[in-house]
Amino acid sequence: MCQDDPAFFEQWWRAAGEVGIRSHRLSREEARELEPNLAADILGAFTCPDAHVDVFSWCSQILKLRLRAAGRFLTLTRAK
Repeated sequence: MCQDDPAFFEQWWRAAGEVGIRSHRLSREEARELEPNLAADILGAFTCPDAHVDVFSWCSQILKLRLRAAGRFLTLTRAK
């Protein structure tokens, strides 16, 4: 499994503070309690005020709009 350099964890925390990103540092245990599927050996995690996109809903909405405009949706099809 590929992981970030452990030094990046501290670098991100310092840089976020320097530019005013409001964040809370989570321990490994706190992060895994919120997201049990995280790797067991993570250093920790940070909260971040980013926006969130539900990609499944987004794709579904695009498909519906495309079909309304006489578009086609092909499954199991190779793009050339």
